[in-house]
Amino acid sequence: MDASALRRIRAAAVLLQRDISASGMPWRVSVDIVQAGGNYLVLVDGQFWGGVGVVLEGADERCAVWEIADATQSTIMETRHVVWPDCPTHARGLHLWPENRGADWEGNPFGTHAWPVWRCREESGHVFGRVGALRYPPD
Repeated sequence: MDASALRRIRAAAVLLQRDISASGMPWRVSVDIVQAGGNYLVLVDGQFWGGVGVVLEGADERCAVWEIADATQSTIMETRHVVWPDCPTHARGLHLWPENRGADWEGNPFGTHAWPVWRCREESGHVFGRVGALRYPPD
């Protein structure tokens, strides 16, 4: 990974840290090389999740945010055994979703050119907030 991609990935981690802090969770994230396999999102206590698709590449700002959001959610679920983030209205986990896409959207998020949002699938579904801008309680 070149230096500019690593800067994009680290900037995206700052955005996700905002979401973590807004949700009241005590976790801190960073991006480090933890194995010969590449760059991974790492919790400050050193735990990380190296599951399929979690290696970070940071091709552009939007991709970096998608990658970090996905890696953060996966890392928290796998290392803390907690669903994060959650919808306080429905007590359900939120899902990454391309902004301005309907509930029936299916496809590759990297092909949408859309910013990622956190979406609740309960009832007819609703967007809880843009990645990096979560608010608890919601506006």
